[in-house]
Amino acid sequence: MKAKYVIITPAHNEAQFIRDTIESVAAQKMLPQEWVIVSDNSTDDTDDIVLQYTKLYPFIKFRRNERSDVKAFASKVHAFKVGYDSLTTKNYDYLANIDADISFGE
Repeated sequence: MKAKYVIITPAHNEAQFIRDTIESVAAQKMLPQEWVIVSDNSTDDTDDIVLQYTKLYPFIKFRRNERSDVKAFASKVHAFKVGYDSLTTKNYDYLANIDADISFGE
């Protein structure tokens, strides 16, 4: 039996990297049940890029988290919680938190 998993990714101004991250996940043999990418008050093209990919991959969901201009670890935690609260998939074995600036092989 295949394990079911979901992913949450907080992203703040990650337009330079988010495409590679999304394409890395989308290239996996076992896709997530759901992937919530939370733009943490991004001011670059992060939102637009993620929204483009939501049209290609139905497992990707976009949420925007408005926050103060202060960048702190607590902001990332709050963005993760926004993603967690947005999950519609309730039946999963694993919850992953991946950064918006990583990529990996298949």
